[in-house]
Amino acid sequence: MILKFAVLLLTGIFKFDLSRSRPDIIHQFDIWHFCKSIKKKIRSKGELLTGWMRSITNHFWWCCSTCEGDVNLLKEKWMSLLYHVRNKHSWKGDSRFVTIKKCAHKKLSIKASSDVKWLEEGTPEYHALTCFAYCLQ
Repeated sequence: MILKFAVLLLTGIFKFDLSRSRPDIIHQFDIWHFCKSIKKKIRSKGELLTGWMRSITNHFWWCCSTCEGDVNLLKEKWMSLLYHVRNKHSWKGDSRFVTIKKCAHKKLSIKASSDVKWLEEGTPEYHALTCFAYCLQ
């Protein structure tokens, strides 16, 4: 039997790139199940990140749907979350980012920006999100 198409759970998308090791197989990942797993991990952190759960899963979904199969771009987009949650939408001086240097969304209005409970660097919430974001890599 010849396998030409595979749908995989996203348990290791950041650990290895199957498309490089098996270019003869079309690889697709089950983003919905992975987002469900993200929600479960956020809930396990207690109340620290529950207010950001929808935004975090939406961000991951956006990262996967716009990375065009580029694992490095996917990682950069995912890690940009750590700036966005602090109301920082540009990071031109951060050498960890090669491809993207700012959020893709339009500039937030003052009202939209003031309606959000932004995280502050150094807080338990931000620390929990940082650990979570890095553990997905």
